[in-house]
Amino acid sequence: MNSSNFKQGDIVVLDLKYSDGSGSKLRPVLVVSGVKFNKSSDRIVVKISGTNHGFEWEIPLENGDLVEGKLKKRSFVDCGFITTIDIRRIRRKIARINNEALERILKKIKEILEKA
Repeated sequence: MNSSNFKQGDIVVLDLKYSDGSGSKLRPVLVVSGVKFNKSSDRIVVKISGTNHGFEWEIPLENGDLVEGKLKKRSFVDCGFITTIDIRRIRRKIARINNEALERILKKIKEILEKA
């Protein structure tokens, strides 16, 4: 796979490890890293879940937020679950979000990372 295939705003599927290290499962993630970082073979991604856990850092995501592809159901971007992955772990691209949804997500990530 060419590393330029996966860009900021793409929803891709990969084998994602659980945060406690107990295992992993195939799940969608959103690529949030930008052009400069994406020149490497890594991507910074945030987890997407079909379950709303009620955390303030979750952003709802629906098919209306997509410019390409389709979600199976209403989902939630977990902006608090940020990880870096090697693009070789990506199985496939399934969708791409629109600029408005991307801006909401990047704003929430920035809030999370801001110095208190």
